[in-house]
Amino acid sequence: MRFLVIGIGIISVALGVSACTTNAPSEKLDYTLPRANVDLLRSPNEDEVLKTVKIVVLDGVNTLSFENSEDLQAFSNYCFTMPSEKSIAFIKKRLNVTPYLSQLFDYYRDIEYLDRTVSNRESAIFALDSLSSVYASSLIFDKDKVAYINCLREDEAIVANTDGKYIVGGEIRAIRKVESLDELKCHTIETKWVPSDQPGLRANNPYAITRDRKAIMSLSYNPQEKEIAVTFTAQKKILFGLAWNSYNTTYSGRLQTSDLGAEFYVYGQYEDKVLVRKEELDSDKLTFAPFTIKVGQLTALYIDTQEEAARFTLRLGKFRKENDQYIPGKAIFMKGLVEVWSRGISYEDRGKDQLLIEHSVDLD
Repeated sequence: MRFLVIGIGIISVALGVSACTTNAPSEKLDYTLPRANVDLLRSPNEDEVLKTVKIVVLDGVNTLSFENSEDLQAFSNYCFTMPSEKSIAFIKKRLNVTPYLSQLFDYYRDIEYLDRTVSNRESAIFALDSLSSVYASSLIFDKDKVAYINCLREDEAIVANTDGKYIVGGEIRAIRKVESLDELKCHTIETKWVPSDQPGLRANNPYAITRDRKAIMSLSYNPQEKEIAVTFTAQKKILFGLAWNSYNTTYSGRLQTSDLGAEFYVYGQYEDKVLVRKEELDSDKLTFAPFTIKVGQLTALYIDTQEEAARFTLRLGKFRKENDQYIPGKAIFMKGLVEVWSRGISYEDRGKDQLLIEHSVDLD
């Protein structure tokens, strides 16, 4: 067990799965529950989003251009209402722009093709090495040929073109690339659309792995909205066990808080689905989102997704200043335990890590 300092939503580090210390969840969420906070989480519809962006040709490549940071944020928020592959498909179809992030999914589709067509292990090794060379300018690979986009921020990778560029207020911006896996692992956690030199900002992730399946739960923090998001990722081994490939599945997670700096309001909803419930550890009371976790309240949040996706991002909730329930100078603080499992990985094989998110700023 250890704390991790990571790039936002981009990479997680394999951890040993701890022994079971809590009981397995006994029930699934009722997805027919009404959605009570539609206005709070409302994202622009597709037509509204298309009004925030223009297409320009930059060095011969179609490129997204935003008038200001607010339009960029609105577009980004819309993209995060759907799995990454759906966001890429939306940008390609409606805007005729190929996002930088699409190269990661192109690689995995090529892996699937090799898995269907290569007949023996020796040929697979050669084909995999050749494929890695083709994507060397946009991806980073670990020893197991797991691919990572070589960009510190996935929110940039979804709006940047295949050259890694996009435009805001007439200014050409380029994604910040990394050259090695170690650099990607060790970089201070990034934030969304704000400078990265935020003091005291950390987050960490659980990582579950079996012989042929992985499930990753990544936590990210948006300092503009004082908001935490959760991204789930699933992978399985293919190609004679030589490579990991993303695959669609359903996910489960538990986030157990032991210390908060301020009230945390949980949205816990995705489109028309309620995905999050809480159990107050000192009373066994069960509540479905939306709800508030108060300072000093020991709470376990359970997340169950119905969405079939290789990558799935949920806007979990936000810190807020309510009834003076916050610690001055330490309001953005959450400590506890986080766990993940999936349809392909049992609760007994779940990944587990300590939870620590802190940002040394005060609430407005």
